[in-house]
Amino acid sequence: MKFFELAAVLLVLLILAAIVVPRVGGASEDAQRMAFARQLNGWVDAVNLHQARSGRWPAEAEPGVLPAGLDEFMDAANWAAETPVGGHWDIERDAGGSEAALGVRFEGASDRGDAFMQDVDLRVDDGDLAAGRFRKLQAGGYYHLLAGD
Repeated sequence: MKFFELAAVLLVLLILAAIVVPRVGGASEDAQRMAFARQLNGWVDAVNLHQARSGRWPAEAEPGVLPAGLDEFMDAANWAAETPVGGHWDIERDAGGSEAALGVRFEGASDRGDAFMQDVDLRVDDGDLAAGRFRKLQAGGYYHLLAGD
């Protein structure tokens, strides 16, 4: 094979790689969003079951720390692990006009940002982080409202 033929083949491969790699990255982010939405819905169901049985919402705890009383409904190790989109699971009380909310809390540079989380909101709610059941309640905090507006 001549040098120019080899160079042409390499050029074609580089162009294909430039096209394929961003698409794979986008698919990976889509998978993260879908996994987050599934896990969020599971946690919401578990907390709603806890509330139905006990008559109260769980207390707040630090992000990633399973609140007392939820160990019957949720796995503490899964709760403590990073969410599929980063950050840690969190329960907030009396935040953003909500009696109780469950979501993800990002710290510092790990925040995925509003555009990314708005796409998550499209999967679990209405796509508006300022309204509906899934909202941005604080900087770096995106939550599903369990009670209250």
